[in-house]
Amino acid sequence: MISLNRDNSQLYKLVNKRVSSLVIDDYPATVQDALGTELRGGQLNFSARGGNAQYHGHNETTQEKKIDQERYYRLLIELLKNNQRLANHPFVLMGLPQNINLFKKLNNGLDLAPFEIAQSVQNDSLTDIEKLVNDTIAGYNRENTAEAITKTFKDQLFTDFNNIQNLLNSKEIRHLFVGSRSEIKAADPSVYREINQMIKQALAQDTRVTVVNDDPSVPLVSAVQ
Repeated sequence: MISLNRDNSQLYKLVNKRVSSLVIDDYPATVQDALGTELRGGQLNFSARGGNAQYHGHNETTQEKKIDQERYYRLLIELLKNNQRLANHPFVLMGLPQNINLFKKLNNGLDLAPFEIAQSVQNDSLTDIEKLVNDTIAGYNRENTAEAITKTFKDQLFTDFNNIQNLLNSKEIRHLFVGSRSEIKAADPSVYREINQMIKQALAQDTRVTVVNDDPSVPLVSAVQ
């Protein structure tokens, strides 16, 4: 899990519903740690008058702070994406909606959980974060089980692979349901790449994509028009 703020972040891990801090080497906890002297929003304003140098505060325009934040998030994404220890673990994003949205916009390969916690947890205790995360996961699971999906979209689900692909090509799919990565690879590794391409195509069309909990009775991919 990543707690995202404008100028700092923190990693956590969830194991058996217990949350604890996660420490990895060279992780920049603050934008200052990440950018150092390249921090644009933290540069000192300088002026000289009569031979006397004067420093008067930092140059912290909104645009410069935004640039720093984007560079910071890009660095985090690359660092986490290339960390072998974390390679097969999806990340839950936690933070204000604007920070989460920016991080997702900049993401280029980091595996993200299909849900997030859209509030700052910067000042929350581990116990508070633990309850928040577990409640969010429980709610997501209730809404995205195979039973919930089939009940909600009864007689509306397309399950034929080729038919779904054709509808995606025509931009006629509004909700795509897919099995988890491990489930797809276990059931039929040959279609993993094709389903992954479907997901990318759907997201590019602003189609909602939901990962369904492991359930052998549900197709690896299904959709609603």
